[in-house]
Formats: sequence, C-alpha cells, structure tokens
Amino acid sequence: MAKVIHTFLYGDTLDSSRLVTIDTCVCRLYHIKRGDNATLSQLGTDITKPALYILLNREAKKAYIGQTDNFRKRLGQHEKIHFWTEALGFISSDDSLHLTLTHYLEAIAYELAKKAGTYDVSKNAVTPSKPNTSAQQHIFLAEQFFEYVRFLTQFVGCNIFGDDKPIPQAEHLFFCTRAGSNAQGYFVEETEEFVVLAGSELRSGECDSLKPKSIDKRKAFIEANCSQAKGKIVLKTDYTFPSPSAAAAMVVGGSSNGWTRWKDADGKTLSEVYRQK
Repeated sequence: MAKVIHTFLYGDTLDSSRLVTIDTCVCRLYHIKRGDNATLSQLGTDITKPALYILLNREAKKAYIGQTDNFRKRLGQHEKIHFWTEALGFISSDDSLHLTLTHYLEAIAYELAKKAGTYDVSKNAVTPSKPNTSAQQHIFLAEQFFEYVRFLTQFVGCNIFGDDKPIPQAEHLFFCTRAGSNAQGYFVEETEEFVVLAGSELRSGECDSLKPKSIDKRKAFIEANCSQAKGKIVLKTDYTFPSPSAAAAMVVGGSSNGWTRWKDADGKTLSEVYRQK
C-alpha cells in the first residue's frame, strides 16, 4: 500500500539532521548528524524518550546498535566513541516503547544486521539478547515496530539490514468476508506474505475449535493492533502476515485456507490468481 512519508529538515541542506515520519505509524525516525547541537537543543524533550538507535559511519561501513530509555542522554554518552558520524533514533510517538520492547528491538536489529553483513557491527562488544518474556503483546508490538524501523532505515539510504522486502506499486486486492469479517489485503508474491490493510474488520469472536493458546494469541494481536468500538474490531495499521492462511485465520478467528478464503473483486481465489496461472 502506498505510504505518505514526511521529512522535516532542521537545516538548510538535504544533508541536514531530519525527522522522518509515516502517516498512521507511531515510529518516528530522528536522523541526527554528529555535532549538530543546534538541532538537539531545538528538539528538547522530544528525544528524551526510550529508543532503539543506530550509530553509523557509512564510509567505513561500521555501526553500533543500542537501546536506551533516554535517546538524547545516550547520544551525549556516546560522544567519547569516535567512529560514528550520524545517529538514527527510533522513538514511538505514543510513548508505547518501554524497556522490554527496546531490548527486544535491539536484539532483532543486531541479529538481522549481523546476518546481512553489509555493516561491521563488531562495535557491539556484547551480543544483544531478547528479554525473557512470554508476553505475546510485547512480541507483537516489537515486531510490528521493527518493520517500520527497517523501512525507514532504508528510506534514509542505509542498507544495514540488507535489501528490504519488495513493496508492490499496484496491489491486486483480495477480500475476506466470512463470519462477520470484512477485510482486504494483497499478496506479496516474492515472499509469499500477505498484507492485511488498515481499516479491515476482524471477526469479533473465535471458532469453537480454536485452541486456548491460539485464542490468547489472537486476543493479544487484537489488543496490540486493533481498535474496538461498537462491536467492531478494526485493524489500525497495515499488518504483514507470513502467509495468506495466517492472515485469514487471524481475520476469521479460526483455521482457514487463505489460498481459497481470499477472493478478489471478480470472485477469483488467491490460488486461482497466483497458483493456477
């Protein structure tokens, strides 16, 4: 789905420090150039919040990935580290980030950057580890937030996480209206993922056959990603599922074959469009 991206430059050149945001997204990227004290003063308390951050030296292809409960304070502490020339700070506009989430994000980011191998992340002397949490809500929030971290990082020209997932320019929309649901989305053929679009309505209950663990997982997803009013459960932002069936199951509240459940405006199933070419 098309994204509306806003970039606010704090200086008078395209290379100035900047704030980058996406409509309907709580993730805000503060892209700060080293030594830009004027911008830091201008931002004030906007960046004295929990954050995932990346210190970069693009020319040397070196990076450090960290997390903090106060991004501005941590930047000051890192002045004694000489290799970096710019910093990317990812902060939530709704103050939803907290210590558990930032630690989780740090571990995800380091793992992917290490795997991509585009930057030397040996400045991280200790490998970040995921916090010991079984709260599905924390995991959902962190993974959703990180998708925007990854996108915004590439948007400012940094490929520390490797090549980003392809973003289709024109989506072939599919719909699911079973059991009171009213959802729409599109298939990402290159990765076989399925994106359910913001505004989609999920079924208000679950199938009797759904196991308690799956019910808890769905309830955590709804709490983290949906608004609930007047008996309707509405997805607040686009959400990428690992498969069409996973997307359909979350929408209808029970096991579902996404290849036959999702149908386009002509009534053709996802399978007919993509598997039976």
